[in-house]
Amino acid sequence: MATLLVVLMILVVLGFVGYPLLQGIRELEAPALPDLETQEAYADVEDLELDFRIGKLDAEEYETLRCSVTPEADDEIERRVRALRAQRKQKRAARTEAAAPGRCAQCGASLDPDDLFCSRCGAAVSQERVCRHCGTRYDEGDRFCVKCGKPL
Repeated sequence: MATLLVVLMILVVLGFVGYPLLQGIRELEAPALPDLETQEAYADVEDLELDFRIGKLDAEEYETLRCSVTPEADDEIERRVRALRAQRKQKRAARTEAAAPGRCAQCGASLDPDDLFCSRCGAAVSQERVCRHCGTRYDEGDRFCVKCGKPL
């Protein structure tokens, strides 16, 4: 009986620790693979570096070839960095928009004032009392918003 209880407790602890980790893994998006031209540009730079390190190229040849190969890879890296920054900015804007009063901070779904969890994503709703019309905080028992005057 004691062994069964210990095994059950271990499973509960593993579930408690593992669940957030699995959620984080599910949220990760696999990066898109670069197109064939980009892969070739990266491969050219890597081949050039390798040839220089093993002594196939002297410093003068290396510099000449590097100046012709590197810009293509640099342009691709810059393009991908700009795309990632734009994507991050869009996510930040969506989160800010989703955090509006009466909306879930995670997914932006509409919430009723007495909801404890989001019906779309299951995220816990903040227990802070705010007017769904203007976002002003109110106290328990208030029937009307002190800022906009609308019913709570």
